[in-house]
Amino acid sequence: MNQISSDTNLILLKTPEELETERLVQEVQAKQNQIAELTLALEDLKLEVNRFETEYNAILGKLYVELDKVNLEIKEYTLRVQLIEKEAIVNKARIDDRVEESFKEERQKIFDHEQKAAQDSQKFAKSQSEPEIDAITAKQLRKLYLKLAKIYHPDKAKTNTERAKNERMMSLINRAYEEKDALTLQRLVKSAKENEEILNEAPHQKQQRLRTERHKLDEVIADLKADIEAIKASGSYKLKTTVEQARKRGEDILAKLAKDIRRKIDAGRRKLEELMQRFRRLAKLLRFA
Repeated sequence: MNQISSDTNLILLKTPEELETERLVQEVQAKQNQIAELTLALEDLKLEVNRFETEYNAILGKLYVELDKVNLEIKEYTLRVQLIEKEAIVNKARIDDRVEESFKEERQKIFDHEQKAAQDSQKFAKSQSEPEIDAITAKQLRKLYLKLAKIYHPDKAKTNTERAKNERMMSLINRAYEEKDALTLQRLVKSAKENEEILNEAPHQKQQRLRTERHKLDEVIADLKADIEAIKASGSYKLKTTVEQARKRGEDILAKLAKDIRRKIDAGRRKLEELMQRFRRLAKLLRFA
């Protein structure tokens, strides 16, 4: 009994200030972990939406471009007819110039959309041919990402220079995570650990600094939650959710949309043909030059 009492007396009691400092440190660490988790959740949402948009554009993009082209031709021939009927322009070169100038910007937009659709089609085809990563690899990638997000989140920076560096690092980290590049993430974690060791040599933060950091982290958490909710409220995310739910019921919404676009294209072509015939009749009647 005496021995126990003697050992008990050797226990060092911490002061209220030390206990408060420990509590603040634990709170800050917990919030840093939460930020890392939320950052990963936000990145996962972005990747999900990006993959869906790629699939959507791969399936429907070319059809929308085709529909846009038909609608643009309808506008062009409508203008050609109006120029002959209202302005009595019967010179082919002048009409062509007027049409070219009137729809120059719209034609460029369609060209850009066509390029994007082609890129997404290639990207989607590539993603379909790539094997899915196994659960162990996915877990490893998540673990690595969480470590790095905790260290390099831009809002943890204390200076503008450090923030710029963290933003560049997070861009690299996000790219590596999206491409399932575990090797790059591992190298970054190793480098970050070395930096942490240097940082940990600095004196402990005082309570006021910890409270300031805690407040700053709360703001970051609120911003991340707002960003997550904004993505979930976006049209792309809602459509993605609708498509996924329909697939579980055996329905293919994208296929139905494609069928509807093809109907619009066919209807547009019929209207275009009517306008072209009308234009040719007027050109012949007015001895189009």
